[in-house]
Amino acid sequence: MSCRGAVERCGPILTPGRFARAVFVVALVLAYLGANAIGVYRSVTHVRERPDVPAAELLLDVGPRWTLVGLLPPLDERGRPRPGVVAGWADGPDRLVHTVLKHVSPARAELAHVLARPSRGEAVAGWGRGGDRASVACVDRTPPDCRVWVYETRYGQYTERLLRSSPDGPVEEGEFLALAREVDVRAEYVLRG
Repeated sequence: MSCRGAVERCGPILTPGRFARAVFVVALVLAYLGANAIGVYRSVTHVRERPDVPAAELLLDVGPRWTLVGLLPPLDERGRPRPGVVAGWADGPDRLVHTVLKHVSPARAELAHVLARPSRGEAVAGWGRGGDRASVACVDRTPPDCRVWVYETRYGQYTERLLRSSPDGPVEEGEFLALAREVDVRAEYVLRG
């Protein structure tokens, strides 16, 4: 027997129990979405704009060990240039890449930082003395066998990403953390104000 179109024979499709469960589920979803929206709103409204400088001024000074192999504008998902700069250095097979993006506002930078965090890094307490966010992650293995490290940070309308890789063996955590600290020192110096 089919109940399609036969409410009087099969009873109401939405019983009071089903209705209560549906309302409860909708309320839970709305509460979850509301809590997330409030969290993003709070993080966005508590950021300050930094002085307007060319993104290249925030690039890491890597010293004589590394040889610059490329300095390019970053590209968006459609292949168009974005405001910012990407620099790549080499030391034999080892690579170091520093990306600095300049967003139209701190809110846009926060949103980009939150949405585009593929490294799943841990927040780093005490880092980015004036930075708004910072995370460090080993993205290929677990330390001490890590061959690819990523540091991500945000200063106002700027987001930065430092990637250090070595195909021949692990990258020492202390060496990478020293490079990441230099990113912060440089940003603090350039963006003071």
